[in-house]
Amino acid sequence: LAELDSHAERGSWVLVPPLKVGGRRVWGFKWLRKYKFHPDGSLKRRKSRLTIRAFTKAMVQGIDYEEKHAGTVRWTSVLVICAIAAHLKLKIWLFDIQTFFLYGKLGPNEQLFMRQPTGHEVEGKEDWICKLQVSIYGCPQGAHRARKELVAQLVNEGGFTQLKSDDNVYVLRHGEDLVVLGTHVDDILSAGTPRGLQRVQTCLEGKFKITVDKNPSIYIGSVIERNIEEGWLKLHQAHYIKQMLEQFGMTDCKERSTPMEVGLDSTRPTVGTSVEAKAVVKEFQTICGMLMWLRTRPDIAFARSFLCRFLSCAGPTQLQWARQVLRYLKGTASLGLVFQAGDDFKLQGAVDADLAGDLHTSRSTAGLFLRMGECGAVVSTSNLMTLVSDSSAMAETYAGKQLAREVMWLRDFLAELGFKQLGATPVHADNQSMINQTKNPVNHARSKHYRIAQAFLRELVEWEVLSYLYTDTKLNEADVFTKALARDLFERHCRVVMG
Repeated sequence: LAELDSHAERGSWVLVPPLKVGGRRVWGFKWLRKYKFHPDGSLKRRKSRLTIRAFTKAMVQGIDYEEKHAGTVRWTSVLVICAIAAHLKLKIWLFDIQTFFLYGKLGPNEQLFMRQPTGHEVEGKEDWICKLQVSIYGCPQGAHRARKELVAQLVNEGGFTQLKSDDNVYVLRHGEDLVVLGTHVDDILSAGTPRGLQRVQTCLEGKFKITVDKNPSIYIGSVIERNIEEGWLKLHQAHYIKQMLEQFGMTDCKERSTPMEVGLDSTRPTVGTSVEAKAVVKEFQTICGMLMWLRTRPDIAFARSFLCRFLSCAGPTQLQWARQVLRYLKGTASLGLVFQAGDDFKLQGAVDADLAGDLHTSRSTAGLFLRMGECGAVVSTSNLMTLVSDSSAMAETYAGKQLAREVMWLRDFLAELGFKQLGATPVHADNQSMINQTKNPVNHARSKHYRIAQAFLRELVEWEVLSYLYTDTKLNEADVFTKALARDLFERHCRVVMG
């Protein structure tokens, strides 16, 4: 009933006689029920949602809808906002727009019709049809239409500046007040001064019905812990790890000190066809899929990347490797990204590559990370390269090119937020040939086949966008993203990467 009252308040539809449908398809409806939980796993509330059964494959683009883009902030942007909040000791508020999709108005050519909800038909008009006026839940264009209303309210009424580097991030500077907010569909994470956050609330209440959490404990599945006096902010997913362990019956399993053993064979096994073999592949895929959502744990980035190479051909051995990652997570469930206040807020990072580390394809693994000052990593990546490298310098150059793209974007992003990076961004690497090639076109006869990547990095070095600094292999934190390491070295690098 509360859901139907929301539709009545927003004027979601008008009833028309069946003759006025004009041969258009009349869609059915569906009730969706969802449960929301507290960070400790206890039930927070139950929600019911009336949706139209207008599945995107059945609807025709250009007739039933035009665009269906949903505005979701980049995870890296979220981490940067948290780093800024910790650095400047800003308050964090979480705004939630209730019945967000109902604010999106349908275009003049988008005519959608839906049957009346069963048991709630209007007396005397039981056979009449609902002609939608807004993009209710289930409409492909719902998020896009509602987002246009949100952008207009923030920019036109609130005076916010929409960033070009991430158009789901907005910044407001008014005197001494600063607010940075990121929008994830209807959830808005805001970091700013108290007066600035109050201004955001007033702006949103002028258009939307919202709820405000002035001490948020969870955002997009990540738990937020904060101590403003001590100047630190932590993101972790201990509750999610607990759910994973319960799902796979490993709540009482033996803990491990590292996620993977050193020197595991990456050769792809033969795929079995028995029922048992298919069950192993399915469980393995489920574990890997759940590991993908552990975004606050860069310490398992290589293990996750390594396991995903066996998604279509996993056997009992690979399943055992995946379970070893869960055993490591059990002992480190409370571990997460930590952002600490401090004087240093300069972007810095490291890059590394493991030459031909994948025995099956002979391709190299690239590892890179970036952080702000002494904070945890805002960018952390471990991925198998698409090209085979025939030298360590070539592999390191292509890995450096990946990191350079992230550096360019982050520098533009921070400049738009008002934290312009002065001077070149220092990047640590352990391959002297690659570093020398970013300064001068040396060893041309042996490196001419990847000269374009070299020229790209060399130009950025000349423009003082970044600078490569040599560091010993054992001191290069990016090494943890390229291969499995022994316990002492793994823990040393993780202390830096996690903050």
